[in-house]
Amino acid sequence: MLMSYLKFAFIMRAPLLELCRELYELCHGDPKAAKEVLRRIRDHGAVYEASQRDVDRRLAELRERDGQ
Repeated sequence: MLMSYLKFAFIMRAPLLELCRELYELCHGDPKAAKEVLRRIRDHGAVYEASQRDVDRRLAELRERDGQ
């Protein structure tokens, strides 16, 4: 597990540094503001995934109903 985490961290280092740089500029160096931006991104992703699951479920229901 540790090796896969280290491999993941190594591969993600460049995108994470770029994200940190963008957050620093966006939030004018305020780490609390940057944490809030990251929290909003995370929450938005969770809402998006939940709504996508709902859309997929409804589509499956419609397809099943139309197939009968």
